[in-house]
Amino acid sequence: MAQTNISYKENTKYGYASGRLRVLETRLLNRNAVLRLLEADSAQEVIRLLSEGEYGSAFSGISSPIDFDTGLKIELRRTYALIDELSHDPDLTNIFRAKWDFHNLKVLLKASYLEEFNTGFDGIISDLGLIQLETLKLTVMPESDKKAEAVPNYIMNALNSARSQYESSQNPKFIDTIIDNHCHSFMFERAEEYSNKFLCGYLRAVADLNNIRNFIRVKMLNENIRLLDSIILPYGSIDKKVFIGHFDDTIESFASSLSNTPYSDVITEGIRKWTDEHSLAVYEKLADNFLINYIKPVKYIIFGIEPLIGYLLAKEHEIKLIRIIMTGKINDLPTEIINERLRDTYV
Repeated sequence: MAQTNISYKENTKYGYASGRLRVLETRLLNRNAVLRLLEADSAQEVIRLLSEGEYGSAFSGISSPIDFDTGLKIELRRTYALIDELSHDPDLTNIFRAKWDFHNLKVLLKASYLEEFNTGFDGIISDLGLIQLETLKLTVMPESDKKAEAVPNYIMNALNSARSQYESSQNPKFIDTIIDNHCHSFMFERAEEYSNKFLCGYLRAVADLNNIRNFIRVKMLNENIRLLDSIILPYGSIDKKVFIGHFDDTIESFASSLSNTPYSDVITEGIRKWTDEHSLAVYEKLADNFLINYIKPVKYIIFGIEPLIGYLLAKEHEIKLIRIIMTGKINDLPTEIINERLRDTYV
């Protein structure tokens, strides 16, 4: 279970936002609502149920279940617009939009090396970032007759670092890992500038849980220690030396070394399932549950930016739940299998 004894910085300028969010939180999907979606006879029925509630406007133009992701993107776009409207600290809340710029950078850089740069990016590129797609494209692949607008240093640093690592290794995995590291560093350092303990704690947990998963994945695939060294996200509470030091140990031995961390339950059950099934699906589910339980206490904060961040994270989590259900329904998976993949809800 996530720790809840966090000190939150109260800020009365968020009084109106908090009140508005309290109302919106009542419209989030609770466990019973998720189970109704799960028990629907078809993907089309899931869309009908969603259209009757908060997702009505997002799904108003969706006629085929196969296009469900378009509706989810519309809803997420609406959520980000709400955060923009309510935030008095855009330099902090915009780190979540910047996350999508880093995502787009990975897509474009890999495409440039795979000679797929001029093909369509529908379904892969996001419009939630802060940087126009054309600007980012020209930054990655300059054209003689066009001049790209300047992009932030944190994007240029990530691009140059990923490009250098790829050209020396010829391994596209390093594009993802290097840019992910830059993204996480940027987000954490901005949260630290604002002395936001809640967000710093959340990002530390994200780093730890990702690092544990990636350690297991590297061991599963018999990858080398160089790859492990490159994919360890910074600013976690578990030192990088712990992962490197256990590289030659068994996964069970590594798990035992983390028994006194807040993640012991996640690790114990996740490793047990990995041993039985050689799958990280249960670990990833438990990691998501840990993170959603970490943010739940902000529902009770009256003032401060924390409820705003919590709502955005909760909405992204909810959209992931819907995507799990819809993907399962479209692929005719048994209800019990889809249910096994579902995460806890925020409300």
